[in-house]
Amino acid sequence: MTTAVPHAEVSVMNDLFAIDIIKYSFLTGLILSVLCGFLSFFIVEKKLSFLTVAVSHSAFGALALALLINFNRDAILYIFCFSVALIVFEIKKRTVIEFETILGIFFAFTMALGIIFLKFSNNGAFDLNATLFGSVVSSTKSDLIKTAFIGILIFAVYFLFFKDIIFTLFDEDVAKVSGINTNFINYIILFSITLVIVTGIKIIGIILLTAFMTIPASIALNFTSSYRATILVSTILSLIIFTGSFFLAYFYDLPPGATTVVVGTIIFTLVHIIKSN
Repeated sequence: MTTAVPHAEVSVMNDLFAIDIIKYSFLTGLILSVLCGFLSFFIVEKKLSFLTVAVSHSAFGALALALLINFNRDAILYIFCFSVALIVFEIKKRTVIEFETILGIFFAFTMALGIIFLKFSNNGAFDLNATLFGSVVSSTKSDLIKTAFIGILIFAVYFLFFKDIIFTLFDEDVAKVSGINTNFINYIILFSITLVIVTGIKIIGIILLTAFMTIPASIALNFTSSYRATILVSTILSLIIFTGSFFLAYFYDLPPGATTVVVGTIIFTLVHIIKSN
């Protein structure tokens, strides 16, 4: 009897991952969680969490636009969200208005555009629930390949410019005086975050993605004293949160994106309670 339970569990797991859509969704989510955990440090340190809100919510406008003009959804998503991120950043450079104010304006603007686009669209509709809250068990092999390619691209770029990125992150003025092209470095950070946001919307969802990209580093900073350790712990935590949430969501029929954020927030809260005591 004692050996039957583990055997049964292994059998269930084998049966589970024999289903292609589950297998591809899990692997895609693993890659995405590594990217979110890695970038979480840069988002938290550079105080860009509200940028993730503005960019992720601009996806609503992008999806509505894709329906309106009856064009490829993914292409419109990337073009629209990158454009919003670029416009916001350029306005930030040229004005004294607080960055959060600019982001708040564009957050509302892109959502409003989406509502207007949907009003005039005659090309059907998209799954609003999945778009807002994610659907982790809807990934395909092409999603896995695309996410893996994006992951390789982001890590390759950060590997090449890591020292300049870290320098700019902690002291942009000194980095600029030292000859580093800080605008270019900021574009790297900006576009890598946007790339992961757009890729992650399908799994985590528009509303919940911001939390998943900020929680890991917010927890890791409680235990680490160097940026390298923070990035490593943040990435590991992101993997743990996603993996645990994936199986919870599957076996208890829970909304996957929401489960991921709830698990992460519980861990974040417990860590801070324990830390304060």
